[in-house]
Amino acid sequence: MLNELFPNLPDIFKVALPFAVGIPLFFPLYWWGAKKQIKFNLYDFLLYTGATYMGFVLLEASFGLIHEMIFGNRLWEYRMLPNHHGYGSYLGILMWPLYGVHVYWFKQVMQVRWKTPHESPWIMGLFTAVEGL
Repeated sequence: MLNELFPNLPDIFKVALPFAVGIPLFFPLYWWGAKKQIKFNLYDFLLYTGATYMGFVLLEASFGLIHEMIFGNRLWEYRMLPNHHGYGSYLGILMWPLYGVHVYWFKQVMQVRWKTPHESPWIMGLFTAVEGL
């Protein structure tokens, strides 16, 4: 759809445009889900975005390579700005930190909506991992 609207727009902007529009649209949904104003702690925000970026970039490349070594075929191949022989993409610089933003906001919603289980880091980590699939 963006190709028809903006045929000469570089690929990076075609990917960045939905993020630039989507974040301001989704923030009110998290705010509504939490039934209160979502707090912003710079340290936690940077921790969530940095950890998801580093974790998923490394896991994406290593799982893809291990799967190909064991089973002989690839699980995925990035064709837009690929790196690590197509197992990753330079667009991960945008994509994975945004998943960290989602986890950061969603954790605050879960603290309001689900009172006891979120206090265990194991349950919260498992829930976040399954929800991310």
